[in-house]
Amino acid sequence: EHEDELEELRRLVLAPAPEIPERLRELRADRVGYLEASLDAADKAVLALVSLDTTERQLLSRAGTYAAFIDERVLWIRSTDPLWTRGVAGFAGGIQWLTSGSSWSTVLGALTGELGKKPLRYTLLILTYLLLFVASHRASKAAQRPDILAGKATAFLPTGLRFVADALGAARLPGGLWLLGTLLERGGASSLQRALGAGLIDTAAFLLPVLALRAMLAPGGLARAHFGWSQAATDRVRGALPIVITAGAPMALLTGVFTRAPSEEWSAGPGRIALVALLAVALVFLERVLRPSTGVLAASPSGPTTWLQRTRGMWYLLGIGIPFALGWLALCGYQFTAEALTDRLEQSVALVAGLVVLQGLVQRGLVVSRRRHQQAKLAGARTAATPPAATPAGDAPAEPLSAKDGPLLPQPLPEQPHLDSA
Repeated sequence: EHEDELEELRRLVLAPAPEIPERLRELRADRVGYLEASLDAADKAVLALVSLDTTERQLLSRAGTYAAFIDERVLWIRSTDPLWTRGVAGFAGGIQWLTSGSSWSTVLGALTGELGKKPLRYTLLILTYLLLFVASHRASKAAQRPDILAGKATAFLPTGLRFVADALGAARLPGGLWLLGTLLERGGASSLQRALGAGLIDTAAFLLPVLALRAMLAPGGLARAHFGWSQAATDRVRGALPIVITAGAPMALLTGVFTRAPSEEWSAGPGRIALVALLAVALVFLERVLRPSTGVLAASPSGPTTWLQRTRGMWYLLGIGIPFALGWLALCGYQFTAEALTDRLEQSVALVAGLVVLQGLVQRGLVVSRRRHQQAKLAGARTAATPPAATPAGDAPAEPLSAKDGPLLPQPLPEQPHLDSA
């Protein structure tokens, strides 16, 4: 009985149901429809990407057109009144906005709140800074070798370590200012907070090349020990850097803060004065560095004169004339023009400085390679000219004895005949 029931059940299970083929046809049709829809969506996405690429290219072209228009027309339109025609109301309002105690309490509260939101991230950033300090210190010690300071190094690695040490050492303070400015800008609780963050970022960008130049010109740094620059030139530039750091950094901060101030009166008042003061600092620095009689381009009494030294008067006039002209433009009301041209001047100077450092690194690599090749060639010549050392007589190995050499032990002398028998 059970076997009959099992057989019937097996027959019912294995028998094809009439609705299964129809259901399979429906599933196949649905799958084909989905595939066609996905292909259609992919084609539409490709067309949309092509359209977006075309639009982006048109936007870039339009942006270039507007940039050229600004350079030709807007840069030479007066953006504000001359400074001597303004009253003191804008100055007083800007100073009060910057020194308000309630605004600073808001800034500190927002900064503390931002640190409390992501403590792990900022703890890792602090540890990273500590590791950078240790790495820069060790790289600096590794590069202070006697053969490098004496100009006899035959490896490029110490130069690379010195470059890394100078770069890391110069990036410590600007990196901290950039991080603090980013935190303040990201909070954005008040206008002072956003302006202060932007000012700190501008100050970091101002200090980074200045501190890198000071590290490079230090005794035992890249300029003297590796690039072979003259001590008089490096001392002249390094001696003029303190005024740039102590006076230029605060002016860069004030310029960045008041440029983002919520009132145009504050930007055209205290902000313009800070910009002119910053340009005055640049003028003093360039005047000391490019002075024809004692500057870095002064003619050497014992050595050939280069074309830079022969044209040092022209470079001196350009060095003091450009900051003076930009400051005068700002005072006369062309503040936007002065700010835009100052930014471009800073970028140009940074590019030239980077190319000079790159040229020094390439020349250093060539000098080290040639020195190593000469030493290898001299060592090969000495080896070829040295005769093989003679072996001392007492140390010569004994030859093996044979039968013809006689017995090893001494034999008694033959007996001599007596005189009586003769």
